[in-house]
Amino acid sequence: MGLFSKLFGDNKDGKNALDQAKGLFNEAGKSLGDFANTAEKMGAAFKEGFEQERQGGGASASFAAEEPAKQGTSFAAAAAAAVPGCSWGPVMPAEENQFNYPGTYIEYFDHVFKTEFPEYRITCENARNYTATIFIFWNGPQRALVVELLPQHSAAVKLKNDCRANGTPYLRYYYDHEGWWNTYSYVRDRTRAALG
Repeated sequence: MGLFSKLFGDNKDGKNALDQAKGLFNEAGKSLGDFANTAEKMGAAFKEGFEQERQGGGASASFAAEEPAKQGTSFAAAAAAAVPGCSWGPVMPAEENQFNYPGTYIEYFDHVFKTEFPEYRITCENARNYTATIFIFWNGPQRALVVELLPQHSAAVKLKNDCRANGTPYLRYYYDHEGWWNTYSYVRDRTRAALG
């Protein structure tokens, strides 16, 4: 019995296995093409929103949330402005986030963590061999969670792998990813979920 026969059966309907395989590959190709078209359209909408903001022509966050169609603002931008916790899009959400906080991104995350999780002792340190800030949530003598703040192009995985190996929950937040705001509710909810 050949490979195609194993995959596609005995061909009781008279269609050979090669024709069946071609049909499946054609369907998969069409689906990938549809996905690529959708991704291209979404990318164009995001690019348009970013370009409007860069040129000063974009709508304010609150106005974009109320009237996205009239302003030509992308759906993603309107969603980010309108939905608390929506932490992405070309328009800065009105919700507190790392970019509208009156301090550094490290001070912002420290503020969210210490405000929302006072039951944990939280320490902060810089990584030794790469650019990162590490917050450790302590529950007594045990590590309850390790949070790593990284630049978006970081390839560091050692801490993540170490945490996985010893069973410590781990999160990472990118602090410089364009269009990613790290809103207060997003950071709070994601951190709470990791803490269990």
